[in-house]
Amino acid sequence: MKKLKLTITLFTLILLNSCALKPITSQYNFVKTTIKNIQLNDLGNGNILIYNGSNILHKIDNTARLNI
Repeated sequence: MKKLKLTITLFTLILLNSCALKPITSQYNFVKTTIKNIQLNDLGNGNILIYNGSNILHKIDNTARLNI
């Protein structure tokens, strides 16, 4: 009976971890832009907010990752 529980536990752990190994592919094509010289004084004082509203269920299978 102990061997069966151990086997089921190991199989479940392997099954859950197998999904986390796959990389997330981007849905957008890479667009190469030209490099320009930008001065910091020209940018101003802007704010950027990045919010990732994923919960614990999305962190298990790596869908909580952000591609920026």
